[in-house]
Amino acid sequence: MFPMLTVLLSILVLVAFAGTSWFFYRQAAGQAGRALEEAVAKAALLREEAKRRSEEVQLKVRNEVAQVRLDSRRQLEEQAREQEEEMNEQELALEREAARVESATEELKVRDADLANRFSTLSKRNNMITELKNQKRELQTQIPSALETAAKLSSQEMRDQIYRQMVESAETQAQENLRLWEQIPESDFIPKAKRIMGIAMGRLSRTEVQERPANSVTLSTSQYQHILKLCGGTIEKLSELFKIPVFAQVAEDAVIRFDTIDAVNREIARRVLEKTIENSRQITTWENLADLWQKKSAEMENEITGYGRKAFKLAGLKPKAHKEIIQLLGRLFFRTSYTQNQWLHTIEAAQLAGLIAAEMHLDVELARRAALLHDIGKALTHEVEGSHAVIGCELAAQYGEEPVVVNAIGAHHGEVGNESIYASLVMAADAMSGGRPGARREQLETYFDRINDLERAARAFPGIQEVFAVQAGRELRVQVDSQRMDDERTMALAADISRKISQEVTFPGQVKVTVIRTFTAQEVAR
Repeated sequence: MFPMLTVLLSILVLVAFAGTSWFFYRQAAGQAGRALEEAVAKAALLREEAKRRSEEVQLKVRNEVAQVRLDSRRQLEEQAREQEEEMNEQELALEREAARVESATEELKVRDADLANRFSTLSKRNNMITELKNQKRELQTQIPSALETAAKLSSQEMRDQIYRQMVESAETQAQENLRLWEQIPESDFIPKAKRIMGIAMGRLSRTEVQERPANSVTLSTSQYQHILKLCGGTIEKLSELFKIPVFAQVAEDAVIRFDTIDAVNREIARRVLEKTIENSRQITTWENLADLWQKKSAEMENEITGYGRKAFKLAGLKPKAHKEIIQLLGRLFFRTSYTQNQWLHTIEAAQLAGLIAAEMHLDVELARRAALLHDIGKALTHEVEGSHAVIGCELAAQYGEEPVVVNAIGAHHGEVGNESIYASLVMAADAMSGGRPGARREQLETYFDRINDLERAARAFPGIQEVFAVQAGRELRVQVDSQRMDDERTMALAADISRKISQEVTFPGQVKVTVIRTFTAQEVAR
């Protein structure tokens, strides 16, 4: 019974589901038909609206095209009218220009005729001048013979006579000028000079004495043995590398000494040895030491150039000079004179010269330049024989310095005559920088010993009356007996004294020997 009931329930459920599905299907079909009809109606309305808008757009476009054509026509007509007016103005301008050209042509014709007349007049005058010159030349050729006839002297004799008269007149005028200058009392110009020098010294930023660069290196025994090993057992091999004499003194400590006045190579050698001691583990062969020397030499060249350019800047000048001049000036950084650094000395002298020149209304830059370069010869005194002033003068001329600067360099110690006031100015600035308190120092005993040695060497010769060592021992002035010495023996005596001083006396730089022989004639008018 239960299986039948189950079947019946299943059939009823299927029938109910089928009826429900049929109902919903009918509902959906009706809605779809209505939606289709509404869509067709809307499509018809949209087609009508699109047609209407298309007609409106076409009408609007036709109206705009017509308006554009009308505007274009108006613009073309306006441009045509403007171009016509412009052409009319150009025609009027051309007519005016043609009238001006015609007028200028007429004026040029008048000027051309005038120039032709003037040229004709000048040609006539030129011919007259040429004729007069010829006549003058003929007369000049006749003058000598006429003068010879009138004066009864030859032309050579007349020239000699005129020359003698001119020389005598010039000598008389020079003596008169010298007499007038000698009559001016010192009280008129010495106070002014002292005032100017005082102003310059007061405005100068002074430099103090610097210690002289070391000329030796102190080593321990092990460090000295390491250097000796690099040299193959002989310390003299360093002289070949450093290009300066090198000596060693060995006691508790070893001292390697550089016996040279070449301050630059001495400084390079000192730096090389100190670097070798510092890096003894890396520098173990002679080749390493030679490479270090080359490296330090290149560094020194750059350093010297830098010091040279810096000197120009500190002196208030632009470093416009030959590279050799800059190098020489930079080398003075390692040069001293009585413990005064010569690089600082030249800068100080340049500043003093500029201050004095400003007070005297002279060329300040020219004065500074002459004073800055006045000691460049000292950079080569170990290579070239002679006075550093003369050496510097020749170098300055060789490298294109101005003649005033060249003369000031050569004349600052009196070896060359003064040709301008700048030479005297450089002499004053040099003396002020070297002679001011604190600039230089020397042991008093050594100084007096050197002065006494110089005077003693001169007094050893017969015929000597007085001997004076001046300029801190740079010059020796010797007064001789004019009755016992003639001019030739006086010249020979100067050479003999110089030779004796060179052989027997130790001195820095050079000593100028001046032998003076005077003759005085005196008579009393009664």
